[in-house]
Amino acid sequence: MKAVILAGGLGERMNPLSLTRPKSMLYIGREPLIHHIVRHLASQGFDEIITTVGYKQEQITSYLGSGQRYGVRITHVSEGKKALGTAGSVKLAKKLLDEPFLVMQGDAVTNANLVSFVERHREVGAMASIGAKEVENTSLYGVLVLRSDGSVKEFVEKPKGEVPSKLISTGIYFLDPSSLDYIPDGKPYDFAKDLFPTLLSKTAAVFGFPLDGFWIDGGEKEGYLQANSWYLQNMHRNISPESTVKGEVRGNVYVGRNVMIDSGSSVANPSIIDEGVNVGKGSRIGPNTVLMKNTKAGRNARILASSVYENCDIEDDVLIESSVIAEDCGIGKGAEIRDAMIGASCKIGKGAKIMPGSIIYPRITIKAGQTINEIIQS
Repeated sequence: MKAVILAGGLGERMNPLSLTRPKSMLYIGREPLIHHIVRHLASQGFDEIITTVGYKQEQITSYLGSGQRYGVRITHVSEGKKALGTAGSVKLAKKLLDEPFLVMQGDAVTNANLVSFVERHREVGAMASIGAKEVENTSLYGVLVLRSDGSVKEFVEKPKGEVPSKLISTGIYFLDPSSLDYIPDGKPYDFAKDLFPTLLSKTAAVFGFPLDGFWIDGGEKEGYLQANSWYLQNMHRNISPESTVKGEVRGNVYVGRNVMIDSGSSVANPSIIDEGVNVGKGSRIGPNTVLMKNTKAGRNARILASSVYENCDIEDDVLIESSVIAEDCGIGKGAEIRDAMIGASCKIGKGAKIMPGSIIYPRITIKAGQTINEIIQS
């Protein structure tokens, strides 16, 4: 079976993290989002995978390669410099899509039974099937109104005010290749805004099927942190014999090679302490925390429900809570970062306070003692 992963977008909802890497290369646990997508597709029997790439595409293509390590064949199709939208980018791969195929967003995190989804598509003879989920906040998604037989009566993109349904599109589709004939060549064209309304207007068979299991949009901060939490809660305890653990490690915690967890410190379940990480005396890490390769946390640091990327230097007495810190950052002694996003190669000064909702773009220095309660772009 064939599947297409849409990985060409700018990922602006994940700025500033996506300013230095495409959103599908953001970490969930120890691996990029796209790793988890490909691995799940392979487990569901999809052995031919096409990525549509554009923004910083070399990071994706070099990471995935030809798909050999996943036991699948991966082909990369580039949008070039012109963004063609979700459907327009898939049209570029038309020659490769000579049979019904799955489409998945490059920021989706899921363990849904895709085999069952495909079977239902085939049973009803649909041209297009949309994987659906019930959510409380529908404002970020396309809402589906279904008939009793599962066919789509109405598709409302990101509704405001009163909504006709709690059932939203997950951005997981299964399509007959004939649907590509409705997509213009070389022009921006979207599945939700353009293709599905077109198919419905021509009475084509479009169906919606609720997906079982876990699904979340990992392309915005809240969903990203929830996806990390879900991943951590489903992993198993592993402590490398090539690490030194003097402190306390509780429950399902991953500790990689060449890690030092000093005395008087603790790591709470579930968390990941990746290889080469150093945790200083008296520090408290987790739960729901990831420290990526070669990051250093000083004495009495507290890092809770956060993801810290590789090569960060966190000094003594720092508090990081419900935040994402990109690679190569320096966090000064006594700094506090709450519910914020920090871009790559930033320097946060001693005693600085980064308040909830703040966003700091890459390579910015925050002075010692400064309080930030805004978006800092330069």
